[in-house]
Amino acid sequence: MIQQALRHDFDNLVDKLSRKIGFYWWRRYVAGAFWSNLESPLNLTLTLISTVISAQASTSSFMEQQHYVVMTFVSVILSTINTFYRPLSQVSRNVELLKSWYELGNELEKIYFAPRLTDDELRQRNDELHSLLIRVNQEIASQSPANQNFFTDFLHVVARSTCIRSSEPWLSFAQEAESNVSCTWRDWLCCFRSRRAPQEDRRQAAVELTERVV
Repeated sequence: MIQQALRHDFDNLVDKLSRKIGFYWWRRYVAGAFWSNLESPLNLTLTLISTVISAQASTSSFMEQQHYVVMTFVSVILSTINTFYRPLSQVSRNVELLKSWYELGNELEKIYFAPRLTDDELRQRNDELHSLLIRVNQEIASQSPANQNFFTDFLHVVARSTCIRSSEPWLSFAQEAESNVSCTWRDWLCCFRSRRAPQEDRRQAAVELTERVV
């Protein structure tokens, strides 16, 4: 009876932590992926336009004056957007937060897969889960307003309702049967990965996003 109660507490804590960690990990990943995919085309476009404008400045016959005025105006607009939103800074910030949630997720895995056959082991696992829950709540409370973006949060909501619905909980790979349904580009550019191996996808996704920043 005691062991049944301990297992019930264990399952409830694991489910709560798995959902919380998965939710915030994916929120940060969606935000990081958005800014990463915006930053590269934006900077490339600015570089190309600046090159063309420089060529026109040195050779007045390079393009018509009307086109030159349009490109100068576009360059000013894009430069303003780049300076105001700072996509590269947004990517770096989200990658750091992504790493924090990844570490918490790894800690949950260690506890989940640790031995829990006896009452003492279950009590120890439950104590570890309670400590981890405190750390997770502290991480959530420490999020500054600078890390909030309603547009990327909206993208996360869309992703949750489409391609990451079943793989959002951190331990979904261990708690659910593998699904044969994969996300395609039609489901959103979001998705980020197939549902078949969420944990491996998270690792690979985090590595790819980090490499793009570096």
